[in-house]
Formats: sequence, C-alpha cells, structure tokens
Amino acid sequence: MLDSNDIEEATQYVEAFYKGMAENITPNLIGWLRNMPNDEMVGTVNYHFYKRLAYEAEIKDDAMRELEFIYVFEQLNDACVLFYIAYILAGKSAKRLWRLYLEKFAQRFPMMISLLSRNSFSPIYQSL
Repeated sequence: MLDSNDIEEATQYVEAFYKGMAENITPNLIGWLRNMPNDEMVGTVNYHFYKRLAYEAEIKDDAMRELEFIYVFEQLNDACVLFYIAYILAGKSAKRLWRLYLEKFAQRFPMMISLLSRNSFSPIYQSL
C-alpha cells in the first residue's frame, strides 16, 4: 500500500496496480467477452457494440469517427478514475481536485485543451 501523500507517487502506484490487474485479466478477457450476452456491459463498454462498429468503420466514415470518439472518451474516463483514486490515496482534499485535475488534463492532452477556450474553465477555477 501507499505510505506517501505525494500525488505523483500515488499516481504511479495506481497505474502500476491497474496494469497488474489488466495483465491478470487479459488472458481470459476475450473468452469472457465472446460468451457474454449481446446487451451485457463491462463498465461503460459493450463488446458486441464495439465489434459491430469496428466492422462498420471499415466501410463508413461516420462509424470510424464514432469509434475514434468512443476510444478517446474511454481513455479519458479511465484516466479520470485512476487519477481520482490516486488523489484520494494521497490524502488530498476532494474540494481542490478539480483545479488539479484540469491542470493534469491540460498536461496530458494539450491538443484537447487547445480546442477549448481557457475562458470556458474560468467558472470552475473561480469556484475552487
């Protein structure tokens, strides 16, 4: 377990734990996914929906764009959850989480931030 209040150390700890869990699950994952009902969700993911969308993406541009958007969304969703866990494990106050999250988000995804106006974050920054 973590003995430090350092957010960077907590983030590394959570990412290493997540990677270890993924390595344990991956060998069985495809078999589990293939045998699950078509409407069953794993977190926010429906394997059969993605499979169909991937086939459609080979011939339809709009399906490819949807698949790309979903991929980015799921990556951001995972990053947010892991960062939140690390933040809490480091003993930080959830009240200040948004400011730190936005700063970390801007560091990790500068292209996304460049698409948004800095002014769109000002109400959030002012409330923190």
